[in-house]
Amino acid sequence: MIKVNYHELVWEDGKTVEDLLQLIKEDRQLRLLTHDTYTVIVNNELILPQDYAKTPLRTGDEVRVYPVMAGG
Repeated sequence: MIKVNYHELVWEDGKTVEDLLQLIKEDRQLRLLTHDTYTVIVNNELILPQDYAKTPLRTGDEVRVYPVMAGG
């Protein structure tokens, strides 16, 4: 189990942040975020986009995913 935006999600250890973002895009119940660019924080640590594919998520991790909004 991991927590994503404070909701528990069954998760397979070793899958990455990139896998989670793909799941969010594909799953109707998780599709809270419909943007292509995100800020991802895992256990209070900012994960840079270039590290999404190499950052594994493990049981107990707390993940926050925020869409990046442009404004002006």
